[in-house]
Order: sequence, then structure tokens, then C-alpha cells
Amino acid sequence: MFRPLVHPSGPRRGFTLIELLVVIAIIAVLIGLLLPAVQKVREAASRAKCTNNLKQIGVALHNFHSSEAKFPASGIMNANTVGCGGGYGGPNVSALVYLTPYIEQGNLYNMYDLVKGQVFPHNNANNLAVAQTDVSAFICPSDDNKKVQITGACFANPNPYAAPFPQNNGGTNYVFNAGSGSSWNYHSQVAGGNYAADQAASFVPNGAFGPNTKRGILEITDGSSNTLAMGEVLWVDHANNVAGGNGEGGKPAWTVGFATQISFQTGGGINASWTCKGPSTTVSAGCGSPRAAALQSKHAGGANVMMCDGSVRFLSQNIAQQNLDAAATRAGSETIGLE
Repeated sequence: MFRPLVHPSGPRRGFTLIELLVVIAIIAVLIGLLLPAVQKVREAASRAKCTNNLKQIGVALHNFHSSEAKFPASGIMNANTVGCGGGYGGPNVSALVYLTPYIEQGNLYNMYDLVKGQVFPHNNANNLAVAQTDVSAFICPSDDNKKVQITGACFANPNPYAAPFPQNNGGTNYVFNAGSGSSWNYHSQVAGGNYAADQAASFVPNGAFGPNTKRGILEITDGSSNTLAMGEVLWVDHANNVAGGNGEGGKPAWTVGFATQISFQTGGGINASWTCKGPSTTVSAGCGSPRAAALQSKHAGGANVMMCDGSVRFLSQNIAQQNLDAAATRAGSETIGLE
């Protein structure tokens, strides 16, 4: 014979406020302990993807070299380009455009008019479509900034390059080594129409890459394993970076070959703070002056670089400046240590 269950008289006792607060506090502590671990795992995956992107671009560079016997120029710019506001800069085609067939993006290369380039995007639907395409191999997932810079030669005048074109360009976190130093004196005489004299008087990049200049690996006499080819950047800055301008703080546009946007120089160090319009432009010129970007990443402690032999390294932001500058020159005969 079964006895019925007898429930104790009175209402059931619930959790007290203090007990609930203790449980909530324990959960908050556990989340606080787990969140950094999750973020570290996520950043490790992003950093690995950034490294793999540079390796992929390195393979593309060497395949281009095998085909052309030289690396591509960082950008193709011609003097006195019709339709280019300041009379210089067009067609403004970056080396990354020339590498697209070697990273399984041949469809973009075939669509792109290399003669018109970035000067007349409003007249060329295909170039506009290519320029606005995000190529995952050119973007580091650690950089969550979606803004893309597009000022510079041919883009200083907001018309006809106004929205939506400037805001919608595909970006890149990987640009080419222009050399040591920290500023370009690139336009001093262009305003007067003397592009050739300006080129002769201006800074000549001592790195592996430069505008309108293709170099073979034998010209890198410091050694391909000792010389920087490309590196990570976050921001570029230009004279048009003013409030309400068409290029206020963003990563470079991957199709734009303007030298101070598709290149970096090492004079700004790695991950140095710069507080004008963006954190990674070089530091010697005043705010709004044109110059190449500086190496910078969202990775803690340094940035990824690719050497001219295609290998990828992570350089510490504490690297001696003289060693970083030595790695930037292609023929400086320096003794360096990057480890």
C-alpha cells in the first residue's frame, strides 16, 4: 500500500536577492575570463589569414616576375593626363591590378581598362565595377575599418568623383615598399605644369618598388630575403583629407596606383601613433601633406611584412629604426637584423 506524498506546508522558498546577485556575479566573472580567450582565438585566426594573404600575393608577385622578368611598378602614372584635375597621375593603375590574374581574379583584370584606369571611372562602367569590388586577398580581417581612401592625383576635385564612387572603392591593407625615409616631395613643381622636373627633383624611392618603375630581382642587390617588398597599413593621408572631403581617413584603394597611397616608407616605424587624420601616415610632413603610409596593423606588437623572396615575417614594433630602414633599401649594402 502506497502512502501519498506529503508536501511541507507553506510556500516554497525561492532564491534571495543576494543569492541571485552572487550567481550573476559568478556568471559575469566566467564571461570575463572566457571573452579574452575567445578574442585571442579570433585574432589568431585573423592574423593567420593576414599572413596567408601576403603569402598569396608573394606567389603572385613571383609569377608576374617569371612572366615579365621584372616585378610590377607600384603604380602607373603619366604626366599631363587629360581629365586629371592637377595634370598628373593618370591612369593611376596600381600593381595590385596587374597581380589579379595570378590570384584567380583574372575576370577583374580582363574587365579593367588599363589605359583609362582610375582617371575616368565615371566614363567606364567596367572600371567602376572592378574598383568597387572587395578582393578578400587584399584585406586583413583584423582591420574592421571599412573606409577607403581615394584622394590624391585625379581625385582632389570632388566632381565628377563625388559619391558614390569615392566611398565605395574596394580597399587593401597591403602596399609596396617605397624605401626608407618618411616623406615625399612629389608635387612641388607639378602645379606649374613641370612634371618631369618635379620627378627629377623629388625623392627617388630607394625601396624595391616605385611609380613607373619595374625592377628585376637582380636589381635588389641587398638580397631578396633581406629586402621588404610589401607590408600592412591601416590608413593613408593626403592633402584632400579635410572635414567633409572625399577621403577622410581610410585604407588605400587597391586599384589606385597613386604612389603615396599604394606605398609605405619606414620612417614612421611600426604601429606608431599619429593623430591628424589617421594613425599610420608618416610623421615628417604636416597634416594634410602627401606622403606614403607607414607600417601599421591591428595585431598586437607589430605588423606583417613580405620580403622580396616571397617569405612573410611578423616584425616587432620595437625593431631598431636603423634595421627597419636598412630592410627597406634595395641596394644600401647594410648589415641588418630583423629578428
